[in-house]
Amino acid sequence: MLQTQMVKTMKQLIKDNIDPSDKLSPQELLNSVPGQIALVVSRLIWTSKVHTSLEAHRKLQEHLIAMQGQMDIFTVAVTENLTRLKMLNLHCLIIQTLQQRDIIQQFLDIGVTSDSDFLWIAQIRYYWQNDVIINCLAAVIKYCYEYLGNSSRLVVTPLTERSYRALLIGYTQHLFGATIGATGTGKTEIIRNLAKDIAVHHIVFNCTGSLDAASVTKFFKGVAVSGAWICLDNYNTIAVEVVSVLAQHTSAVIHALQSNMKAVIFEGLELPLKTTGFLCITVDVQCETCSALPANLRVFLRGVATVIPEWSQIAQILLFSYGYKEAGSLALKLTTVYKLCDEIFSSQKHYDFGLYFCLE
Repeated sequence: MLQTQMVKTMKQLIKDNIDPSDKLSPQELLNSVPGQIALVVSRLIWTSKVHTSLEAHRKLQEHLIAMQGQMDIFTVAVTENLTRLKMLNLHCLIIQTLQQRDIIQQFLDIGVTSDSDFLWIAQIRYYWQNDVIINCLAAVIKYCYEYLGNSSRLVVTPLTERSYRALLIGYTQHLFGATIGATGTGKTEIIRNLAKDIAVHHIVFNCTGSLDAASVTKFFKGVAVSGAWICLDNYNTIAVEVVSVLAQHTSAVIHALQSNMKAVIFEGLELPLKTTGFLCITVDVQCETCSALPANLRVFLRGVATVIPEWSQIAQILLFSYGYKEAGSLALKLTTVYKLCDEIFSSQKHYDFGLYFCLE
C-alpha cells in the first residue's frame, strides 16, 4: 500500500540522517532531505545532546555557544539567493533552532542541571528507539510518519508550550481537545502546528450554521477510519441540535478508544478504529452566540484557554528568521507602532493591527 511505503520511506530517511556527531551540518541536511525530515532529525539530535549534557551535569553552556554560532550562519544563509522552497525550509529550521536555543538559555538562567528536572521533562522531546518517540511529561506518543510536505511553522511561545502539554496529555488519555479564547489568540494554529509536530494528517473545517448532523457523522467516520486530526473551527456557530449529535458521536469514539476496541459502530455500520484519531473544537469567547459547552460534551474534552501572546517575541523570531540581525530592537519598534495604530485608528474591518497583521 502507498501508506505503508510512505511510512517506511520516512522512517528510513530519518534513521539514515541521525548524526549527533555533527558530521553533517543543518544546512547540508536541509539540502539533502525533505524539510520535514530535516526538522525531525534536528529535534532528535538536539534532544540527544541536551539529555547527555544534563546527565553529565555539564556542557550546556558549550551547547548554547555552538547553537549561537549556527544561528549566525543561518542569518547569512537566509540572505542568499535561495529558491522559494529552500527559503521556506530554512525559515522553519531557524524558527525551531531559535526555540531550542531559548530553552537552553532558560535552563542556564534557572540552573537546571538534571535530566529529571521538571522544566526538561515538560519539553517536547524526540527520541530514536527504532522509531521516533515523542515524550512530554507523562505523554509518550509514536511519530505518525505522515508526509505533510513543506509548510510554515508556528512561532512557539510559552503560551503555545502550555497548550501543547495540556492537549498531548489529553490525547494520550483518549480525550479530545477544545481551545477557548478571543479572536487572534492562535486557537486554530496551535492545533495545526501540533499535528505537524506529530506528523499526522489534519483538516481544519470552518463551521457554519449550515453544518448538519450528516456532515458531523462523516467527520467522525473519517477520524475513526483514517486516524486523522480534525479541527472544527468556530464551534459557536453550530446549531444546538447538531451539537447533540456531536456529543453522541464523541462519546461513542472515546469509549471505544478507552476500551481498546478495534472497531466502532456509527449508525449501524461497523468501522475500523485507528487510535491516532483526534478531534478538537475552537470556541471564540467574543462571539455573540458564545454559550457554555454542554456537560455531555465537555466531559470528553481537554479544555485549553488561550490569551493574546507576546507580540514582540513573535515578531523578533520572525524577523531573525528572515535575516535581520537587530531583530530585537526592530521587533519592539514594530509592535509599538502596531499598538499605537490599534489605539488611534477607528474600529473598522479594514483596520486590523492585531496578531494576524503582525504575522503578515
